[in-house]
Amino acid sequence: MATYIDLSQEIYEGMPVYAGHLETKVWQHHTFADTAPNFDSDFAYQSLGITFCDHGPTHVDALSHLDPRPGAPTIDVMALDQFCGEGTCLDVSDVAPREYVTAERLERAAGESAVEVREGDVLLLRTGSAERFGGTPEYTTQ
Repeated sequence: MATYIDLSQEIYEGMPVYAGHLETKVWQHHTFADTAPNFDSDFAYQSLGITFCDHGPTHVDALSHLDPRPGAPTIDVMALDQFCGEGTCLDVSDVAPREYVTAERLERAAGESAVEVREGDVLLLRTGSAERFGGTPEYTTQ
């Protein structure tokens, strides 16, 4: 039986966002008292409103986010199987912030962890940024 791991981060008001991006806001949109008069029964509901930037919580950058050429794929046309599947995680947390993770470093990480990285695998990289910068302004600038 396959094991699925949800990598989503919690969404909450005040979560870190990159400078200039829309801040995450959460509010009580409807209360039970607000909605009860709308029904001829004891039924009522409550709901929250939420706004956030597409770069606030867990997200995937579509190719169109960084590729200015017309026709670069947007997230709505990218196949879901690109984001789910067999995979592994490599630890590259020794790479300095804002430095590129090179192919050589990836090969070394694979060798150090004794895992096989196969073509088509989902590859996660542990950069250590959350441990180093989580909860600080540097988290969105390093």
